[in-house]
Parts: sequence; C-alpha cells; structure tokens
Amino acid sequence: MNKEPGAEEKFKEISAAYEMSTCPKCDGDGKIITDHCKRCGGSGRTHAKHCISVAIPPGVDDGSLIRIQGEGNYDKKRNLVGDLYLVLHVEGKHGIWKEGLNLYSKVTVDFTEAILGTMARAPNTKDFGSYYS
Repeated sequence: MNKEPGAEEKFKEISAAYEMSTCPKCDGDGKIITDHCKRCGGSGRTHAKHCISVAIPPGVDDGSLIRIQGEGNYDKKRNLVGDLYLVLHVEGKHGIWKEGLNLYSKVTVDFTEAILGTMARAPNTKDFGSYYS
C-alpha cells in the first residue's frame, strides 16, 4: 500500500464510487413523475369495491380463517396480487350451543311428562321449534 499522505482517503473515495444503491429521488424507477394522476394522486392505486361470493364450509367456529387467493392488494413493483383473509364471527342462535361438532339445546319438561313421555319443542338449526318425543 502507498505510504503517501492522503493515500487512504483516496482509496475510500474510489471504493465509495462503486457502491450500488437505490436512487432515493426516483426510488429505482429511473424516472420522476412531476404531474400526478388525478384519479390515484400518484400512488398507482385506487379503491374499488366489488362483491365476491364465498362458500362457508359447514362446522366453522368463531374466529375461523378463510383465505381467498388473488383477492388482496396488488404490488406493482413485484407484479404480485395478495390474498384476502376473512375472519369469521359466528353468531350464536338463541337456545342452541355448540361443543365440538355437536349442537345442544335445553328442553324443560315436568316430572310427569318425563316419566310418561311427551312431545316437546326443541330449538334446532332448520326450523326453530320442532317437536321431538
């Protein structure tokens, strides 16, 4: 290595000239847009609403997660579309509760009906109040 005064500083300056990094002014696009689009304001994204039909499988629990591929946000730089994740909130039905795969409902009968048998209304998932013996 050269022992001249200032030689180390020259080496540092030269090595810094070859360093590759993303341009902070154009963000690596190679162009600077001065007039932004009026619709998106220069972000390249707009909000659009559309409806999709989603099949909810039987037996889902509160907090279940459903992934719908290709319905998420669009990444322009990587040309990728993300996924949409739905978190399900299952509303309970009055008089019915779930434990595992089984559904339960409570039916009150008096002592005589319990001994002799009777027809009682029980809440269920199809029509609220079917008769069971």
